[in-house]
Amino acid sequence: MYQISNNEYQKNLKKFTEILDLSELLNKQVKNLSLGQKMRCEIAATFLHNPKVVYLDEPTIGLDILVKENIRKFIKDINEEKKTTVILTTHDLKDIEDVCDRIILLDKGQIIYDGTKEFFKNTYGKYIVAEFVVQNKTKNLSIETADEDFEVMEENEKHLKIKFNHEKTTIMNIVNYISNNCEILDLHIQEQDLEEILKELYRGDVIHAK
Repeated sequence: MYQISNNEYQKNLKKFTEILDLSELLNKQVKNLSLGQKMRCEIAATFLHNPKVVYLDEPTIGLDILVKENIRKFIKDINEEKKTTVILTTHDLKDIEDVCDRIILLDKGQIIYDGTKEFFKNTYGKYIVAEFVVQNKTKNLSIETADEDFEVMEENEKHLKIKFNHEKTTIMNIVNYISNNCEILDLHIQEQDLEEILKELYRGDVIHAK
């Protein structure tokens, strides 16, 4: 049907069978496959004939974590190796984080962003969360930092979770401030993921299509 050579067909089938773990599924009837098994087979069948463009609608919905990871890795690898354009519609933002380079964001039928994932995160992901392991605190920072350029999200005697806008202050400024009130044992910094950024946008922040 797709006019590919038998050698190319066998090569793809062997590779996809290994990557998606299909060896025990190829001779089973579809009605006897689980949702995750069906999805893995459908993904393989979709890419088997080396298409130039593939549209995938919620390819990981309802699947367990390991199956999702395998499918995301498979899509990413095929995109890089075969230069296949994959257009993915999904509500699972981990799909976007792991697979996509470009984002088209829709709101009420209108495109409100069209650009790279990195530009989107750098432009609209203004906040960073820092978690501190501390000891010997001298005061409650939640009360003392009302006028500071950061927000104390969680606090107890051994733990501090702080959110700050990286355009207004730096992690070094925060570390210097906190170290005046306690001893810092450990520090973990996490940038906003796509889900958090989108929550803020849909809560009322306005952006223009790019």
